[in-house]
Amino acid sequence: MKKIAAFLFIVFLLFPLIAGCVIDTDKSNDGNQSTVSDVSNIDENIEKIGLPDKNWGDLTLTVLSVSTGRHGFGTVQFAPIEEMENNIINDTVDYRNRLIEEKYGIKIVTVQESYPKDKVAEIIQTDVSDYDMICDGVTWMAQHVLSDYFWCIDNLSDSNVTSYIDLSKSWWDSRFNENLSLLDKHFLVAGDLIITDDDYTYCTVFSKSLAEEKQLGNLYDLVYDGDWTLDKYRELAIAARQADEYGSYNLKSVWGSLAHNYAGTILLNGSGLSLVEKDDNGIPAVTANSVKAHSVFAKVFDILGDKQISLLADGFEGGWGEVTKIFMDNRGLLYNTTISSLTSLRKTDEVLKVTYGVLPIPKADKDQKEYYNAVNVYQSSVIGIPKTNRDNFEATTFALEALGYYSKYTENSLNKAYYKTTLNLQNLDNSDDVKMLDIILSSRLYDVGSIFNFGGVIGLASKSVSKGVNTYESDFRAIEDIINGAIETALIKYDEMS
Repeated sequence: MKKIAAFLFIVFLLFPLIAGCVIDTDKSNDGNQSTVSDVSNIDENIEKIGLPDKNWGDLTLTVLSVSTGRHGFGTVQFAPIEEMENNIINDTVDYRNRLIEEKYGIKIVTVQESYPKDKVAEIIQTDVSDYDMICDGVTWMAQHVLSDYFWCIDNLSDSNVTSYIDLSKSWWDSRFNENLSLLDKHFLVAGDLIITDDDYTYCTVFSKSLAEEKQLGNLYDLVYDGDWTLDKYRELAIAARQADEYGSYNLKSVWGSLAHNYAGTILLNGSGLSLVEKDDNGIPAVTANSVKAHSVFAKVFDILGDKQISLLADGFEGGWGEVTKIFMDNRGLLYNTTISSLTSLRKTDEVLKVTYGVLPIPKADKDQKEYYNAVNVYQSSVIGIPKTNRDNFEATTFALEALGYYSKYTENSLNKAYYKTTLNLQNLDNSDDVKMLDIILSSRLYDVGSIFNFGGVIGLASKSVSKGVNTYESDFRAIEDIINGAIETALIKYDEMS
């Protein structure tokens, strides 16, 4: 999966993190001046595309995409848009798409909706065949899979149509494919052909200014040395906090931790644990009540449940706006958010008093080998082929494979353009921040339980955090049978679907 700094232009107001704005940058990728035929100059030693030499006869395929008002790159990642003319991302997508149109006779166009997921049921139930692909947040799309609204993209033995998608190729997100397949069936894809899958990955943004003021040392070294843990997170948060002049903690205080109720799940995921995981046979099994889950969540609750350590955005009106202002005012050390919010901090009209950096989600303890950074399941994007696409299914899978390949393996690759854009915009010349982002994006976690939300399990950790009382055990017992029943129902549906 791509290891690049992934940013998106958003209005950072509420959880889940949503919305965006378009950025114009100078056209600085000289390759964008080349002709389409020049882009086929690809090193013969790299991974092969594997598609046949086939022309689809000027076929137009339509993507129902997230509007630029919600995801800044939600539409332009599929096809260029006029309002982003002379933007390096826009030009790179145009370059990629013209190559595919010339080589394979397939043109990609888009129709924008703020929330395509709200249109899916209507599309299927009224048999609207206007859309060949649909893109939106993974949890919404997964729910539509369970409603049998999307085609399986695998080559099934009892099918008389061909899928050209090869999920073994590196331009597809292997972690997503592994975690989101049930009974070895795949209905959704994510990978290098889009940007908005990586944008909404959770991380820890931190105030370099406050860390220096409080003499907290080099936080990057904690990550390099494997010492960036929940215990260290709490220790630093306590060291950084400062009550107001009356000894109270409120919107005027300096906070060690800025977060939200769902951060309970995100920090739990940071241990590598999902609420539901697949067993050795590929069957989802509940892990939310394991010994490890209870042990890790106890540490998480000690951070988020302490109202003198963590200020939670969900706890008061206008919470996200206030939390953002506090961080911008250099009154918050650690900020649990997604990578996309880095751009909103840079683009804000407010006075920015903080110099900030980025770290992964902390480990549960020093013995943990890897860092794990969960995606925002409501915003991290995936693509599905609706069942109303009966005439163009083969061409659509062909196009998706081509889009993935040419987004990665051209001189003007989408990865390179995106990387250059974000570096130029963010002025992230700090090699530590770039390395941190590489770590984050190479360790993304898709929590099967959160994505399918079996029996409401997604809210398990959030409920204790919200109440300020650790009732994790009793809350789980109250929904345990419902979770298992929902998993059984999902497996039955997957067995029946194709």
